[in-house]
Amino acid sequence: MPKIGDFGLTKKTKSLAMDRFKTKCGTTGYMAPEMMSKNKYDGVATDIFALGVILFNMVFGNIPFH
Repeated sequence: MPKIGDFGLTKKTKSLAMDRFKTKCGTTGYMAPEMMSKNKYDGVATDIFALGVILFNMVFGNIPFH
């Protein structure tokens, strides 16, 4: 059976718009630049970036950055 999602790195927050994260986690090819720079980042924005990389991969067959 295929795996739809992995919630092992989830975090409960009070407000999505106000929380900033600092932990670097995930596959480097799908990480947003602000996550790689070790600064605090917005979780929603980095998720949208990763979704864009996934869609790029689905269309072109490879990730946009190496």
